[in-house]
Order: sequence, then structure tokens, then C-alpha cells
Amino acid sequence: MKKFIKKIALPVTVMLLYSHSVMAATTDLSLEDSIALTLQNNSDMKVAQLEKEKAQWSLTQAKAKNGLAVNFQHSETRSTAPPSGSQDPLDPLAPYNYFANQLTATLPLYTSGKIEGYIDQAKLNTKLSDSTITATKDQLKLEATTDYYSVLQAQKLLQVAQQGVDDFNSHLNTVQDQYNAGLVSTIDILRTKVQLANSQDNLVKAQNNYSLAVYNLNNIMGLPLHSETTLKENLAYIPYAKSLDESIQYALANRPEVAQAATSIAIAQDQVQISKSDLHPTISLVGTKAWDDMSFPGSQYSNWTASVVAQINVFDSGATNAQIKQAKDQLQITQEKTRKLNDDISLQVNAAYLNMKESEKRIDTNKVAVDQAQESFRLEELRYRNGMNTNLDVLDSELQLIQTKTNYIQALYAYSINKATLEKAIGL
Repeated sequence: MKKFIKKIALPVTVMLLYSHSVMAATTDLSLEDSIALTLQNNSDMKVAQLEKEKAQWSLTQAKAKNGLAVNFQHSETRSTAPPSGSQDPLDPLAPYNYFANQLTATLPLYTSGKIEGYIDQAKLNTKLSDSTITATKDQLKLEATTDYYSVLQAQKLLQVAQQGVDDFNSHLNTVQDQYNAGLVSTIDILRTKVQLANSQDNLVKAQNNYSLAVYNLNNIMGLPLHSETTLKENLAYIPYAKSLDESIQYALANRPEVAQAATSIAIAQDQVQISKSDLHPTISLVGTKAWDDMSFPGSQYSNWTASVVAQINVFDSGATNAQIKQAKDQLQITQEKTRKLNDDISLQVNAAYLNMKESEKRIDTNKVAVDQAQESFRLEELRYRNGMNTNLDVLDSELQLIQTKTNYIQALYAYSINKATLEKAIGL
């Protein structure tokens, strides 16, 4: 036993160390990588794919209704009444056993378009499931993109918060030197320390926000929450080429919801025709083969029949007409929903486009403000060292620098998200 333990101890140890190193490894992710992982691991995507598989099986089932159906029936009876056509002498008062078997084959020849309507509906439902998969992909892509950019924003804001702490620390050293030289009072040191404490508090919050953003991204990608990831991309301004009118037209032609609506109308139209088919005759070919006798299993006597059966609904108290009216109303409901959908899509595209343009303008404004704030802080720090301004001037300029950097990062983030939202809204 000891030899066995020694024999497996080293391989197991190596395996555990290797597993730990793999788990601790940092994953480099581009935006496309994160989207691919989301589509691969997300439950919503798996549900949409299963719905398509379900629709395909429904199509197979609908097609089967147009084929040959064979049924077998076996019955066992005990009674004092003799079976019809029995060839066995029976005591009319004595109970007897009777066994019968019947094999029936049915082939529909004409159903006034009912079966064909069911088949067409099943095909359309399969097409509908394809559009659902596309819509699910678009939504998950937007969510993954949002979480990816949220990590980038949190990372940039964390850097700003860290730079603020470093700047206030550096300035505190300058104030201390000025105080030691008898050039400033204690109030300058106290005020600088308060601002340093505030910036350290902001740094803690920024670190927490970054961790939460990483957790959200890992969660939607289906990775362990504490997985270490390095994002390859950066928050950047990438111009959007289409105009508003072009975006709306593209959306109305390419949104998966538009395709879903058109398919739903076609399904409703099929249902109207299916309902009307109950007013017309159906024709079927029916063949039977029967066996029966007094002993189990009932196979001594046999007969067969072949029939062409025509059936028509003569009177059903208005049930078929009510069914037709329901189908027509459903068709009108679907058409009205489609018109509303087109209006909603136009509104969504307008809102996303205007939001994107607003954040685009903020990028340019805040980029200039960052450059100006950096230069202002440099000059105020230099003037303070030369005794030409107050400590409050330096502290205010640093706070303005932090705010302008924050505004610039948030503008880049807002533009990236609004652009991604617009692309989703047009079905790009």
C-alpha cells in the first residue's frame, strides 16, 4: 500500500500544481473573444438553439400527417350474447369469451389544404426560430460588449484615481517642504491631507468598481467570477459611417424582429386557411384486416375491407365559423403589432443615434479640457512652489484635472455603448 501511495503521489502532485497554474493563468481577451465565449456558454443561446431543434421536430411531425398511418387493436370480451356471425354452437344462456384483432391502415388523399397548411406553418416556425437565434445573438453581443467596455472604463477610472492619490501625495511633500521653510501655515498641510484622504477613498471605490465589472464580464462569458483577464482593446473613438435615415432603413430591412413579424403574419394567414378547410370535404383511403374467434388470441376467422371515405362537416352549431373569425382576428392583431414594431424600431434607432452623437461631441470637448486641466495643474504647482499662489489653487486645479479625465473617459464609454446599442438597433 505504501509503495502504491508513493507511486501515485508525484503524478498527483504535478497534476494539482499544473491545474493551479492553469486556473491562475491570465486570459487575454479581445472584444470578439468575449462575444464568442458569451455565445458559446450563455444559457439563452442554448435555449434558442433547442427551440430551433424543437421546431424542426414539429415539422417532421407535420409532414408525417400526410403519410400512411397504421393502427392495431386487440379486444377481449366476456358476455352471454353470442358474437355476430359466430360459427361456434353456443348455449345462449352461458357466458363466453370472444377475442378480436384489427389492423387498420389510413392514407389521406385530400384534406382541403389542412395538412398542407400545418406543414407550411411548421416550416415557418422553423424560420421563426432562426430569427430568434439571430435576435438572441444580437442581444448577447450587446450585453457582452457593454460588460467589456465597462471593464475598460473601470480600469481607466481606477488609473485616474491612482494618479490623483499620487499627485496629492507629491503635492503634500511640496507643502511639507514649504511648511518646513516657514513659507506656509499648518492649514495648508491639513487641507492637503484631507484631499489625499478623499482621493484614497475614491481609489478604494474605483478598485471595487473594477472588480465588479470584471465579475460581470466573467459571468456573461461563462467563466469563473475570479478569472483573471487582460483586455486587449481600449476605449477608443471609432466613427460611425451611416446617417440617421440610412440607419433607419437598414434597421427596417435587417432587424431579426422584422423577419419574425413577417413570419408571424404568414403563420396567421396559414391558420385562416386551415380553419376554412373544415368547411370542405376530406377524402381518405382506409384498409382493414380483422381476425376473431372464441379462443385467445382470436386469429381463427379473418376478413378484410378496403374503403374510400369522404367526410364533410354539415352542421357544427357555428363552431367552424367561430374558429375562422378567430383566425382572421389573430391575423389582424399580428399585422397591427408589425406596424407598431416598425414604429418602435424607428424610435429606437433615433434615440440610439442621437445619444451616440451627443457622446461623440462630449469626447472632443472633454479631450481639450483634459489637456487644458493638465497644463493648469502644472502651472499652479509651479507657482505654488515659487510662492505666487495659494494651496487652494493647486488643490482646485488637481480636482478639476481628475474631473475632466473622468468626464473624458465617461464620454468615450458612453459613445462606445451608444454605438453598440445603435448597431444592435439596426441589426448590423
